[in-house]
Amino acid sequence: MCAERPADAVGAILASLSGHPHAIDSVVNQLTNNQLNAVLTSAARETTNVNPLGSPPEVFSYDTSRLVAIIDAVSTGANTVPGTQCKTRVFSAVALGPLSNILSHINSSGQAFPPEFSVRSQLADVSHALSVLIESDPQNIVQQLQNVHDYQALTNYAYAELQQGKPGRGQLGLLLLQLKFGSPPDPQNPYKYINDPGKYKDHQHALTLGFFLGCVDGAIRTDSQNAEDQQQATNNLIQNLWPIIGDVPLPGSEYVAQLGEAITSQYKGDLTQIENSNASFEKKLQDLATYTSDPQTGGLLSPGANSQFRSGFDEGNQTL
Repeated sequence: MCAERPADAVGAILASLSGHPHAIDSVVNQLTNNQLNAVLTSAARETTNVNPLGSPPEVFSYDTSRLVAIIDAVSTGANTVPGTQCKTRVFSAVALGPLSNILSHINSSGQAFPPEFSVRSQLADVSHALSVLIESDPQNIVQQLQNVHDYQALTNYAYAELQQGKPGRGQLGLLLLQLKFGSPPDPQNPYKYINDPGKYKDHQHALTLGFFLGCVDGAIRTDSQNAEDQQQATNNLIQNLWPIIGDVPLPGSEYVAQLGEAITSQYKGDLTQIENSNASFEKKLQDLATYTSDPQTGGLLSPGANSQFRSGFDEGNQTL
């Protein structure tokens, strides 16, 4: 117990620093990876319980309120180089640590998990907090994850979001739109962002979008073990990708308004054609970035951007 006290103390400090970006960056970036992992694991407050249902004999419960408070505080950090490093480290450490543990315990316990432990609601809380974190600087956080080949963290997160139904799929849809059109988008030249070769002519935006969709591919493969289920999961994602379903706004409805009517009308039509095609689920995911029904565009991605998108997708689509 004594060994956990320093981690608890640091966790309490981090949870109190919301709105103080320089302080958050300073504390997190002074921690080693092992120290940060210890802080976040302690903040998840995992407890082993005797299963009243009998099988399995032991089950786990969590109180993730402090962990969520830490993630929320980090989300208020600055979008500077140190700030992005801080956000990416915390995102990865949570996704590979507490989030992964919760998912593993839910999967191992199946439907027999005692409802009184509220583990699924704890998963939803942590997953939502990570969504807020990554949405605070999507391009740079996903790019840093790709730079260190951390597909596992992003795939864990995508897998957790898929467990949340429509809101989770809507959140993944928002990230796709932000990585495809930029944040904020340019309604007058919507595809300039994804085709921008960048300072080093490496088409980083296309690479990052490919990596993200590859990780979503890996999450679907992890969640669905046969082709029929994978196809259905992808169609569900496409149906819920647009952040407004009927009169129910999903994450990203404000972003869609920024895109403008011309883009939204065309892209919604593209989504319908992608969903109704006979392509494999993997091809449909790729088409979310590359397909266009408008013959005037001549294809959404330039040759250089398309090549980097494919490289990123191949790097990300690994099952866990």
